[in-house]
Amino acid sequence: MKNLKRLLCALLCVALGIGILAGCGSTSISVNRAPEKAELNHAAPRAEAATLKAVRLSAGSTEVATGVSADEVKKGGRLKIGMEVPDELLWTSIIGSPQEAFAALYCEPLMKWNAEGELKPWLLESITPDKDALTWTMVVRDNVYFTDGSLFDAECLEWNLNYYKENGGQAGTYFINFDYAEAVDSRTVVCHFTDWELFFPTFLTYSLIIVSKQAFDEYGVDYLAQNPIGTGPFIVTKWEPDTKMSLDKNPNYWGGEPYLDGLDITHFPEDMVAEMALGTEEIDVFATDSYLVDDEMEAEGYAVTYAKLPSMGYTLCFNSKNEDSPISDVRVRKAISYAIDTDALNSAVTNGHGALSNQWCLPGSTFYNDDVEGQPYDLDQAKALMKEAGYEDGFKTKIYCNGTDMWKNTAVAIQQMLKAINIDAEVCVTENGTYVNYINGWDEGMLVHTMGLEPGAGCQYGSTFMHGIGFGLGTQVFDISDELDELVRTGKTAASEEESIPYFKDAAKIIFDEDCLIKVLYCSAWSSIANDYVMDSGVYAIQNRRIDAVTTWLDK
Repeated sequence: MKNLKRLLCALLCVALGIGILAGCGSTSISVNRAPEKAELNHAAPRAEAATLKAVRLSAGSTEVATGVSADEVKKGGRLKIGMEVPDELLWTSIIGSPQEAFAALYCEPLMKWNAEGELKPWLLESITPDKDALTWTMVVRDNVYFTDGSLFDAECLEWNLNYYKENGGQAGTYFINFDYAEAVDSRTVVCHFTDWELFFPTFLTYSLIIVSKQAFDEYGVDYLAQNPIGTGPFIVTKWEPDTKMSLDKNPNYWGGEPYLDGLDITHFPEDMVAEMALGTEEIDVFATDSYLVDDEMEAEGYAVTYAKLPSMGYTLCFNSKNEDSPISDVRVRKAISYAIDTDALNSAVTNGHGALSNQWCLPGSTFYNDDVEGQPYDLDQAKALMKEAGYEDGFKTKIYCNGTDMWKNTAVAIQQMLKAINIDAEVCVTENGTYVNYINGWDEGMLVHTMGLEPGAGCQYGSTFMHGIGFGLGTQVFDISDELDELVRTGKTAASEEESIPYFKDAAKIIFDEDCLIKVLYCSAWSSIANDYVMDSGVYAIQNRRIDAVTTWLDK
């Protein structure tokens, strides 16, 4: 095993060093150690919404900043952050929990995860299910105002829900059974469904952020696409797609006025450039998904803050519908899966920090199925299946990924491993902004994708492995059997999570073992690195792309 890891690391460094990746310049990583695997939940719990104004933890610290009174907090200044900048601001185009988590800076969601991984009402006071009536009843939080001064009330919520049903980019996935919303008094909205949706509150964290109805009525959708008006703690003032964004504080924020005057966010495509910018204080905080960068910066004396919630399950997805491709043969998909040594991959790409799992959740979690095997590394079995399928001499194929370093490194590592079973895989890198076009489907081969782990496997299965989904991972390329569709459909319409568990566990057996539609590679928690004068940066402290900066302040 040690020899295999050394070989993989060497091959990975060589491949990256000579610029083997299509569509990107040369990159290099150096792996010379494999530390013990770290837990994905790090540090002490953060305070909840009720104590937004309390002085909490300094960035990267595991000790409470004791002896600091509210009078001693230095207010003002702007936090400069190095991280990805969205390519568009249209609220109906939000795709996935990380994007919604970032958008909460200015346009907030109805539901939010806390540091313990519990999904809690945010702009809502409560949300109540009634399966018999096929309704979810929402009560809005009192005295919440948009930055244009208008009130967030039941009428506004009704409009937001119904507008998204008709115009939302993921309405065909997360609102597939949503019928309509009805305001029944000034603070209460009843959501009606054509079929039961157990995970509707979780679905809201993937799709819906709330904007001002008054602003929409006055200015229209095109204006809001450039000037989002929400209830968040900050207001977008400048924006260059994929490049820069500036936000000023919302002095009338319902959760308490932020200490900072604002945020300035800059995207650094290369980690090395961001590291240099942090060192020269061009930026104050650097957000990353790279454990390699974390280890480098920690060795230089910087403190690293890891997201308390596991962020991503790095996954290899197979186009199983393209009958012209060998990968449509389940024996080939299993051979590929057997040929991937996830332990060596984790060691090479994350320095051993990632957590290993053979399914879309971590061992011990609610929907984890102990009976799933997931094709553990077995090169002999992989070669035997390739021979049985008639591809002993191999074939050419593609691996698609986006341009982030972790994704590229993962794709190249897999490329090197597949050479052992004579598969010549071309790594095809897409720009981050256009990667979304590949999520629904790719022409052949495989796709490296990251699935959010916050919502739990049941919710992810319910929005992926079912017939009739409008937009979602692999909806055009996964060969979903009627049996799998029925299990997922039954699970997501169960009366309770407890009732849904056996259906989703049976679904996992089909997804990962019988049909081998995807291969989970490793699971990660994203992180941030801050200069020591940043107090409670809130950058990636709870989940990927989330910034909780209401109580952030600069001690300089």
